[in-house]
Amino acid sequence: MNPITIISLVCLFAGIWINNYKNSLIFSLAGSFILIIMEIYYFMTWHIMFMTGVFSIQTSIGLVYSMFYVGIGLAIIFFFTFICFQSVTLKN
Repeated sequence: MNPITIISLVCLFAGIWINNYKNSLIFSLAGSFILIIMEIYYFMTWHIMFMTGVFSIQTSIGLVYSMFYVGIGLAIIFFFTFICFQSVTLKN
């Protein structure tokens, strides 16, 4: 597992368990945003070490697995759902 992914998960869990609203929001948004960035990073670079040895967007698109779309879709849905729940919590 990538250390940056572990940091983002720690941020997410810290955001869930912190009672202070402002700090909770900052940690949770940072963690979920980092997860989205890491999904995109994996998409663009996974083939470099194993197959091609060079960076290529065309190769990334051509060799993408369907689970990438599932992963990025779930991360984006989580991000926007979290923002919606936080705005509802803030109004109450």
